[in-house]
Amino acid sequence: ITPAQPARSSEDTRLTFFVGQSFDWLKKVMPESFDVIIIPETTSEITPGIYQQYLNALRHGGILIQQSDSLYNLPQLKATHQAMQSAGFHETQILHYPQPSFPSGWRAAMMAIKHGVFPHAREKDVFNKNFPTRYYNFDVHKAAFVLPEFMREELA
Repeated sequence: ITPAQPARSSEDTRLTFFVGQSFDWLKKVMPESFDVIIIPETTSEITPGIYQQYLNALRHGGILIQQSDSLYNLPQLKATHQAMQSAGFHETQILHYPQPSFPSGWRAAMMAIKHGVFPHAREKDVFNKNFPTRYYNFDVHKAAFVLPEFMREELA
C-alpha cells in the first residue's frame, strides 16, 4: 500500500498493488487472501484495530511487514509492537538496516506473523546468492535480525 504509484519492474501476477488509504483497501479484501502484506511507509495508524484488519486479510502463517523509522524512534516501534501483539499476531520481529539516504542513516521494519514462528533464513540461498553486491552478504543478513540491548530491554 503506497500513496504514490509503485514502480513495477515486471508484471508478476502474484503481486497486487493498491494505491490509497489502507482502511479503504482492507474493507474490500477477502479474509485470509494474502501471504504477505508490506506497508512501505511509516503510518500514524498504530492501533490494534487496523492491525486486526491486516491479520484478517492474511492466510495462516501470513506475514505483515510495517516499515518504520529507525531503531532510535523507540516510542513508535514499541507502539507498533504492542498494537500488533494486541491485534493477535503470534510473533513480532524487528528488522533493522542501514539506509544512508534516511536522516538517521538507519532504518527499521516491524514484521508480524499470523500463526507460528518466523522461519529461519534460507541461509544457503543468502550465502550463495547469484547476484553481485557490494554491501549485502550472509553476515549482514543475519545481523539485521539481532537487536541491540536497549531494544531488547524496551520490548521485554
